Amino acid sequence: MILTEEILIKSGINKEWLNILIDNFEEYNICSSENEEENLNYSANTLLKIFPKYFKDIEESK
Repeated sequence: MILTEEILIKSGINKEWLNILIDNFEEYNICSSENEEENLNYSANTLLKIFPKYFKDIEESK
C-alpha cells in the first residue's frame, strides 16, 4: 500500500508530524510506488534458515 497524505490524515496522524513523515518517506523511499515489489529470490541456504518448517534439507529447498 502506498501511504498518501490523505491516508495518514485519516489514520489520525497529528498534522505537525505529517510533513516530517512525508519528507522521510520520500527521502528513504518508504511506502512509495517504486517499492511495491519484494525481491523473493532466496538462495537454498536462506530458504532453509527462514522456512525450516517447509524445507527439510538443501535438496528440497533448491
